[in-house]
Amino acid sequence: MRQPVTSVAIILSIILVFVSVYLPTTVLSQAELAGVKFGLPFSFIVQSQAYHPPFFPWQTSISSIWEHPIQIYFHVFFIDVVIVCLGSLFLSKLLQVIAIKLR
Repeated sequence: MRQPVTSVAIILSIILVFVSVYLPTTVLSQAELAGVKFGLPFSFIVQSQAYHPPFFPWQTSISSIWEHPIQIYFHVFFIDVVIVCLGSLFLSKLLQVIAIKLR
């Protein structure tokens, strides 16, 4: 039974970390717009969106990689996946203990 829980936790972690890239980010200055950071819990994608001077604070999300250059830090992505996976495994174990205590 432990193997399916671990597999689901890993797959869920990868999906959640990848989806976190699409959450909007607030930019407060032109300098921050040159390197907008995306990803949770740690930023693993940095995109330059210094294409026009918007009003600040500016709410932005990830744009096309064809128009705005990006840097992807795969080691940070891996660390994010491990953190989320360990958190989901801990939560799973905690829910199992609570379910046993409620019986």
